[in-house]
Amino acid sequence: MRFLKLAMRRGLVPGACLVLLALAEPAQAGVDAVATTSEAPAAAGFSLAEALAALDRHPQLVSAQATGRAAAHDVVAAGVWTNPQINIQYARSLGYTTYDPLLGAGQIGVTQFLETSGLPTARRRAAEFERDATHADTGATRTRLALEVRRAFLALAGAFERRNVVAGTLVQVERARGIVEARVAGGLAPRYHASRMAIAVADARAAVEEAEAQIATERGAFDVAVGPGASALLGAPKMDLYESSSLPSLSSFLDAAKNHNAEVNAMQLRARAAAAEVDIAQRSVFPGIAVYGGLGVGQGIGPNNERQYDVLVGVTVPIPSLDRGQGRIPAARMRAQAWSSAADGLTLEVDQRVRAEHAAASRRRVALEKYRESALASSAAMVGEIEAAYSDGRLAVLELVDAYTSARDAKLRFVDLAVDAKIAEVAVWQAAGVAP
Repeated sequence: MRFLKLAMRRGLVPGACLVLLALAEPAQAGVDAVATTSEAPAAAGFSLAEALAALDRHPQLVSAQATGRAAAHDVVAAGVWTNPQINIQYARSLGYTTYDPLLGAGQIGVTQFLETSGLPTARRRAAEFERDATHADTGATRTRLALEVRRAFLALAGAFERRNVVAGTLVQVERARGIVEARVAGGLAPRYHASRMAIAVADARAAVEEAEAQIATERGAFDVAVGPGASALLGAPKMDLYESSSLPSLSSFLDAAKNHNAEVNAMQLRARAAAAEVDIAQRSVFPGIAVYGGLGVGQGIGPNNERQYDVLVGVTVPIPSLDRGQGRIPAARMRAQAWSSAADGLTLEVDQRVRAEHAAASRRRVALEKYRESALASSAAMVGEIEAAYSDGRLAVLELVDAYTSARDAKLRFVDLAVDAKIAEVAVWQAAGVAP
């Protein structure tokens, strides 16, 4: 600032002052950069791979894994037979008796239910389908969390990039304020110009603070997505938001959804488990028989005091006369049909969502590339022209402020388009239910 005032007082024209300022600022910036580098450590950052690796500690994933292990134990429990039962009976008469007068009469035996209809095998088969479905749920949970982390990572990276844009604009506006104040001090511009630039600087500073607030908001969403492991991820996301890469074809997304969508796979497995429940319901009408074997003593005593010992056998057979499965079997069939229809509906929904999200992602990429080709270059050229014109006194201060505002908005728009294009691709993966 003092440099500009001194130059103008010595008779240099405004355009020459601007040139000298442009030459002086990079040198000072270099000094500041060296000082900053020597005094402060390099800013920390983290990659997407590091964020995804931190997911292993996420409570939802740990819960899903525990549920999967529980389902594996359920398979074992479903295939075992019922435990045998020990029956003990004792009788002693209070009056006349033919029992052993010393010991009374006692029986001990074992009853075992024999599931002759094959129910344990049928139950185990249904439990195996449910176990596999639960494991698929775990995969779906991991995929969902990974894609949520990708989306939050991109949103956080976009917030940092927006902060960089508005911070750069603040530097430009403060530089322009120096030019304006130098012109005012030299009597080449009214005092109003300095006041207007002060307002522009205040607005630019407020934009930086708002950008910092947005970073805090997006960081909170990112921490929620990553879980406990997020505490080790410090600094800004390390990625190139403006990298231009081709969007995978629609057919590749559809194939991935058809063959690798864990949620659809889990639904189909539960449909098969429900079909196995029909077999269980049918076998439950006549589940098996119960057999009994035991020993008895003291039921009688001989004329020479010989004790009577008995060998006991028995069988219990259910008679399916009242309950013939007239409720359970049709209900099981309807549940199987419901699960099958739900699986078909989910498959169709995934297909339709993938097509819609892929079309949206394609259009967003087109918008980004068109904007990249035209708007950015135009805004950069506009700022240079406006600065030179104002320095020569050919434009008003409002046009100078408008140039900086328009250039800032153009850069912010480019950031938004870049972030939206990448998030749109994540949305296609989310629709397909598969992580890239």
